[in-house]
Amino acid sequence: MSTCSVLAAGLDASNGCDQPIGGTASDVILMNYDDINRTLLVKASGAITDLVLKSTKVAYKFETTEDANTGSFTFAKGRFFGMYDHSVVMRDFVGNKAAHVFLDSLKGARVVAIVENKHRGTNGESKYKIYGLDAGLILTGDTGTTELTDGIIGEITLASSEMSKEPSRPICLYDTAEATTDAIIAALLVPAT
Repeated sequence: MSTCSVLAAGLDASNGCDQPIGGTASDVILMNYDDINRTLLVKASGAITDLVLKSTKVAYKFETTEDANTGSFTFAKGRFFGMYDHSVVMRDFVGNKAAHVFLDSLKGARVVAIVENKHRGTNGESKYKIYGLDAGLILTGDTGTTELTDGIIGEITLASSEMSKEPSRPICLYDTAEATTDAIIAALLVPAT
């Protein structure tokens, strides 16, 4: 019998199994909430195994630097039901005209964000986490200063709204292997036909 049981692999930090590591890769994939083709959304074994956008729609890559993005979630106990708040913080180190236009467009948007973790899991199953899949994320913060501490021009926060929470934690995007899942991400960045 393996010393790495299913229950231990998920909960016990001292079992010698797949040990999580902190941090994120340099990019966040953003897509308009309404652009997701929900009829083709596939969920299996606690992960999204296929994510497709509607025809002619495309996702956008927010490019920054390693560890500049942070995804988080918090359980919000309600009076009758509990829901989750999802949040993605992105840091802008560019501040040029194109960045301004892109980030300014988030003011009225409802988006879904895919954050790439440094932690991959044993076969890439933990690499991508989806935030805001069920209810979407809105711009809740955009702050900056001329001090440029650590080169940060602005800090953008996308989060669950007060009226629209998520039913669960951020879910993994994973289909069969890391390379297969990478292909799903790549397909989101070109217009669907």
